Amino acid sequence: MESDVRRLARLDGPIDVILHGASDTSRQGRESDMVEVCEQGSRRLIDLAVTNQTRRLHLLSSGAVYSQRASGEADPREGEALDPEGPGPYGVY
Repeated sequence: MESDVRRLARLDGPIDVILHGASDTSRQGRESDMVEVCEQGSRRLIDLAVTNQTRRLHLLSSGAVYSQRASGEADPREGEALDPEGPGPYGVY
């Protein structure tokens, strides 16, 4: 089932796996939309998982947590430290 975390359908019965990949890292939207999807949407999915006895909840992330890269700068590696200044509102997720 595919759903929008801002408007989750009610489901009956156990759920085997929830795959949470809801996030727009394009920096095109408003910060309040990011909070709605990332923070409140994640809370809704956690609540759904608990209510429906879900065995696994997987959260997909992105390179946005490493902050924006300068042109020509190497892609970040998984073990790389995060930006000490913080990634800003679009990378905190």
